[in-house]
Amino acid sequence: MHILDEFMGHPDTETLAKAINAKYRDKAGKIIVYPDPSGRSRKTSAAVGVTDFSILSKAGLITLAHKKAPPIIDSVNAVNKKLENASGDLDLFVSPNAPNVIKSLERTSWVENNPDTATINKKEGVEHFSDGIRYAVEYLWPVQHRVVSSKRSTGF
Repeated sequence: MHILDEFMGHPDTETLAKAINAKYRDKAGKIIVYPDPSGRSRKTSAAVGVTDFSILSKAGLITLAHKKAPPIIDSVNAVNKKLENASGDLDLFVSPNAPNVIKSLERTSWVENNPDTATINKKEGVEHFSDGIRYAVEYLWPVQHRVVSSKRSTGF
């Protein structure tokens, strides 16, 4: 995965979709986005039936997302695996043209002293870009859970 650019400062989904199209529509052909699955929900400030997903689709962007957000720990593990897997392979690269993405990946952390749940620390306000990367990476390369089964026998 190569992250080549970032978009920042757009006040709403419609403005962001227009900016993406203005910059990449002629170069990319089809543009696929991987938003937060909660974007399927209607927002109270939007017209009836309007969601972030419908805005993106109306703008011609292909929207791919799970029905609900994956567990945070799974999406973080998926990103970490792309950054460097157990064999030492690197498979996620970020261009210097995306300084806020770099900062977000470097500075996003877990809430300290919270052993029961995996919660992203939002105090610094840098997690927005890493959240977006988590949704895309987990959708494309989810962490595979191996189910270990055992059969009970009559003895030890």
